[in-house]
Formats: sequence, structure tokens, C-alpha cells
Amino acid sequence: MKRLPLVIFFTIVILFSCKQPHKETTIESDIIRTFDTTTIEYSQHFSIEYKNDLKLVHIYKDDHRKDTLNTFVLIRHNASIPDEYKHAEIIRVPLKKIACLSTIYVSYLSQLQLLDRLCAVDNSQYIYDKTIKEALVKNKVSEIGSNNSINFEKLAALSPDVVFTYWEQGLSGSAKLNELNIKPVLVIDHLETSPLGRAEWIKLMAALFNEEKNANDFFNELKANYLRLSKLKDTVQTKPSVLVGTKLSDAWYVPGGKSYMAQLINDAGGNYLWNNDSATGSLPLTFENVLKQAQHADVWLNVYQWKKMDDVVLDDKRYSYFDAYNNKNIINNNARVNEFGGNDFWGSGLLQPDLVLSDLIKIFHPELLPDYQLKYYKKLE
Repeated sequence: MKRLPLVIFFTIVILFSCKQPHKETTIESDIIRTFDTTTIEYSQHFSIEYKNDLKLVHIYKDDHRKDTLNTFVLIRHNASIPDEYKHAEIIRVPLKKIACLSTIYVSYLSQLQLLDRLCAVDNSQYIYDKTIKEALVKNKVSEIGSNNSINFEKLAALSPDVVFTYWEQGLSGSAKLNELNIKPVLVIDHLETSPLGRAEWIKLMAALFNEEKNANDFFNELKANYLRLSKLKDTVQTKPSVLVGTKLSDAWYVPGGKSYMAQLINDAGGNYLWNNDSATGSLPLTFENVLKQAQHADVWLNVYQWKKMDDVVLDDKRYSYFDAYNNKNIINNNARVNEFGGNDFWGSGLLQPDLVLSDLIKIFHPELLPDYQLKYYKKLE
């Protein structure tokens, strides 16, 4: 009779020991486990800092990270807010729903396999990728407009946690979004001068969903490809001179010498004709200024709506003064444009600059990539 309590005791101990690891795993995954982390290598306009079980996100207006546009604290749904962040902008992660007011942000979600979290876009007509469009239909993603035409009533009914939008557009609606308890995340990826820096904004999207590992895997492969391809320029003897853009209204906006497009051209082994300029944005020039600098350019890129050589002189007869026109060497970034004008160069192309770089290398130095087929560019017919 005295042995029976001991048997019962050991039985209870064994049963408790079997269940205990499961309980620890639950606590570990829900409360204690820290986030996967990421490191920002190329972007000059945002940073992510990991502190215990929260993330600090800073978005900067300037390249030197001194002028902060916004700061967010990303914290788990079940975590308490530390006293030092009681008055900070709090975003609970992972997000359950998000609205995206640009096609590039939808491309982020697609790459991270998070399209099921998307509840609203500005205009689905401008999305080129058919797979993405099918997912939008399947998930019943709504259109809410953009800029000053956002349908706030519709947006409020959808109740996303966050609206991902570019800076200038988002400023006009930020107050109203905050009234609706929807956080605007003002993105300024367009200010990045590095193609890798611009693509790196996928890491910010990933941080909102605790998907840093997926973003790291994607970006590390992208970076390796880009750096490998950019080294090919060191093997060429000559570099073709390059003109970009066309006249719009009274000005011809060419990329500055330190701009995103200028770096792509240089990394592909081209000689960008405004390399000596220090601007990171666009330069408004007269037609005469551009003709003087680029009349004898070998290659002419990114000519907006032109599809055929006839379109060039129909737009302005003076374009016939350029050698690139007479040599029929005008190549446009419109190989992936849908019937509504949605151009995938400004969608997946911004996220995959290694593929854009491959296109430009093929254009400037076709012998370096003999088997490669252009993806985003095509020559005017």
C-alpha cells in the first residue's frame, strides 16, 4: 500500500515532463523569441534598429541621415509598450492588412509572398504582372485612388493597419489617415541614388511583417548578381555615350550625374554625358543645351511614349538632329507595358536592378552577354 503513492507521483512527473517542452515552445514563439534581423547596406533614407523585442524604424529626408521624416516603433501585438516609447508612433507587427499606393510596393509584397495581406491599391490598371493581378482579384483587393482623390470612406471600411505611400502623395492625406487610426508610412525610395539602395526598401516592408529572413535571402542574391555584372564594365575598352529622356513641355529633364539612372548607366559600361554633374535628381535643360551636349550620343534611352521611329519626329522635327535618331539607336524601357500604360520597369524593374543592369549591358556591350534577351528595353522600330 505504501508503494502506490510513489507510482502515482512518478506517473505525474513523467506526464508533466512530456508536456512541458510544448508549453515552453508556445511561450518562446509568442513572447520571448526575438525578431529575425536585417542590416541596411545601401539605402541612405531609412534604417532599422533592433532593441530587445521591438524595432525602431527611421525614415530620413536627406542622404546624411540627419533630417528625420518619421520614426516608428514596431512592436508585437501582445507586447506592452516600454515607457520611453509611450508617445512614439507605434505599429503592431506583423501587419494583418496593408494598403499600397504604388505598384513597386505591390511588387515588394509579391516577392515576399504576402499578397494575401494586401487589401487596397491606388489603381490596379497600372499593375503589369498578370500573376499579381490574378491574386488581387482572388483576394478581392479594392481600389481607393491616390493623392488627393483617396476614397477615405472606402479605406476606413477596409481598415488596413498601414498605408504604404510615397512621401509627396502621403503628406496630403496623413492627417486624415491618422484620424482613421491608419498609419501612413511615407516612403522616399525615389530619392535613393543607388539601384541597390532603392531595391533595399523591400526590407522595410519585410520588417512590418516579420519577414526579414525572406527579404535578406532575396536581397543577398540580388546584390551578388548586381555586383558581379557591374564588374564586366572593367573589361571593355570603349564606352558608348548615352543620352536619356525627351523634352516635356518647355524643359528636357535629364538625370543628374549622381542619380539612380546615371549609376545604372555607368555600372553597365556606358558613358553618361552628364557624369560630371553632382545632382542626384533631374536637371531641367533647354532643347538647345541638350543638343549641344548630346547631339553625337551613341545611344538614346528612356523616351517615354515613343514606340516607333516615326513617333520621334512627329513629336518634334528637331530630334532628327541627333545622331542616335539617324543611326536608329533609340532604345526605350517600355518592353513590359500593359494596355493602360502600366510599365513594369517602374514596378519589378526597381526591385530587380540586376535585370535592368543586364539589359543595359546587352545594349552597350552585347558581346558581354551573348545569350541574354532584353527584358525591360526594346529598340524603336
